[in-house]
Amino acid sequence: SALCVMRSCEDANVPKTIAEIYDAIGLGPFQWSLFAIAGLGYMADAIETGVISFLGAECAKDWPAVRGNENLLSTSVFVGELVGAFVWGPLSDKIGRKRAFLYSNLCLITFGMLSAGAPDFYTFIVIRFFVGISIGGIVVPYDMLMESCNERHALNFTAAIQFWWTFGTLYVNAIATVILPADWGHWRVFLIFSCLPLVLAALSYFALSESPMWLQDVGRDEEAMQVLQRAAARNGRSLDGIALTQYARESEPSLREVFSGQHRRTSMSLSVVWMLGLFGYYGAALVTPEIFSTEEGGVNFGEVLFSRCGEIVGVVFWMVLTWRVKLMHSLAICYGAAVVFSLALVAKDSVSHTSLAMLNFMLAAAVMAANCGTWVVTPQAFPTHIRGTAGGVLYGAGRIGGLLATLWPSATPFVAVMLTYAGANAICAVFTLVEGGMLEHNGVLQAFSLDLRGSTLSRPSRPSAPAKPEASLLSG
Repeated sequence: SALCVMRSCEDANVPKTIAEIYDAIGLGPFQWSLFAIAGLGYMADAIETGVISFLGAECAKDWPAVRGNENLLSTSVFVGELVGAFVWGPLSDKIGRKRAFLYSNLCLITFGMLSAGAPDFYTFIVIRFFVGISIGGIVVPYDMLMESCNERHALNFTAAIQFWWTFGTLYVNAIATVILPADWGHWRVFLIFSCLPLVLAALSYFALSESPMWLQDVGRDEEAMQVLQRAAARNGRSLDGIALTQYARESEPSLREVFSGQHRRTSMSLSVVWMLGLFGYYGAALVTPEIFSTEEGGVNFGEVLFSRCGEIVGVVFWMVLTWRVKLMHSLAICYGAAVVFSLALVAKDSVSHTSLAMLNFMLAAAVMAANCGTWVVTPQAFPTHIRGTAGGVLYGAGRIGGLLATLWPSATPFVAVMLTYAGANAICAVFTLVEGGMLEHNGVLQAFSLDLRGSTLSRPSRPSAPAKPEASLLSG
């Protein structure tokens, strides 16, 4: 028994990896409050995508110049997002997740409110470009959440945060349904209300803590331990007598590293999936108002809202699917389903409104499930010091897809549009099944797991000793 006590004392004095400390902290109020705050920030992209769907017809009532130039509204935002992707991700790797999260939210609120007061169409376009740049900060709360709990909970949270995306979609459709048809309603009022969740996210800044993984990665071990101790206290646990192992970043973050060496193939492969997958997702969102347009030139907002509810089903379906299927194979299944429902909508003029609503509901579910999986897989593939940069770059690839979805000439037949979206989803299905499956099998997507368990002493073995992939996001 004396030997056991001695070993216990020795174990207590051995510095712990961040994974071991997260296991000691457990799951509790600390992670759930961060989940809510990060989720409010994560809603931004979904809200702005939904706003785009309604602004064309509404702004044309005030500005005749909009007619024939509706694509400028969405193009300006997506070009801004593409620029922002190369700002906020790298910035979060350099100055920290917390400050980058605040700055992006403040910029988004500022330019969102300014756009509601734009005096003319072309000023409005310029301001919406800066809205797009600000939206690029969406990658920051995602990384912050993932880096604040153990691996199993991190994967569950990064899947569940997609519900906030869906809440954003439903929120913007709901306020459009209430505000735009009303006598007092106006698109300017609509834009102001669309900013409210972001105001809440910005106000929550003071309740946030910096990512312990990022602090450890930059060598600020004492601050990292202070954050971990506050997290433990919030969860009703204690870290007395526990020290954090040293594990500083191997190199300074750079864009070049994302596309060089061991990360080149991963980055190129995921870029294809992000670009074509988001092309299909945004395409499905942007054609929904057209599908449910009325003979009077308006939009049946109730049917649009019902269809977008499919996103909730999509997130749940993907999470359940991972119980039985590997991550990349689950993406292939979801992209395959998106192909089927994109093709089914080609016959929209030949089916009833009820059938059309159900088909669009299922398409929303399929593209959301695929999008959910793509977001979850990405941060696992890169180490902490370039996770934000890589996430920003791949988010930028997705913005290219979103931008392409806005560039259809107004005379393009609906059938041609949907066949193109089906083709993009089909490429993603094949790519994730073959290329993605190989990457997952080779343990390439385990960088996050290695950093959680890493220490300076274990670093030499990192490239050749990937952790065993999880069987399911929700297992254990």
